[in-house]
Amino acid sequence: MFYLSKKYLENKYPGLLFYQLLVAFVKFSCFFLFGALFVLILSNDLTAQQNDIVGYWKSCDEGDNMVVRIDLVDGIPEGYLVGFQRNDGSWEDNKPKKGVKVMYGFKYKGDLKWNGGKIFDPIADRAYRGVVKIQSKDTIKATGYWGFLWDDILYKRIGLEKKDEPKG
Repeated sequence: MFYLSKKYLENKYPGLLFYQLLVAFVKFSCFFLFGALFVLILSNDLTAQQNDIVGYWKSCDEGDNMVVRIDLVDGIPEGYLVGFQRNDGSWEDNKPKKGVKVMYGFKYKGDLKWNGGKIFDPIADRAYRGVVKIQSKDTIKATGYWGFLWDDILYKRIGLEKKDEPKG
């Protein structure tokens, strides 16, 4: 086997070491650039998914027709009661009124899930430890815990706008 020493190559081709350093620098730069680009794309996609929680949501439970508006405040979801909407689209007058904070204090834990917060039930006038998870772009699940008992409530996205909210 024929072997060329590094010293022989450096003497015969004086620019070889510079060329090797240049190739190594270009490879490192490309690796760093593509890595940074990948992280940027991934973080933008994750943010877009976390923002999917923003909007108007109506509970799917039988007999419960609560409509909640969820906003992100410093990346943390906060939910406000809009009202109780009948199936015909009219609003109930004899239930708790608009503006009550029903979701607050959550911390993002990854996987489109927030926990460590509170879920307030305006009918029972009671707050529960809570977890909120985006199940799909149009469905979220809120789980309220009281001791070792819990209750899940599914919410579906609805096409409500601020101008369509009930007065008061």
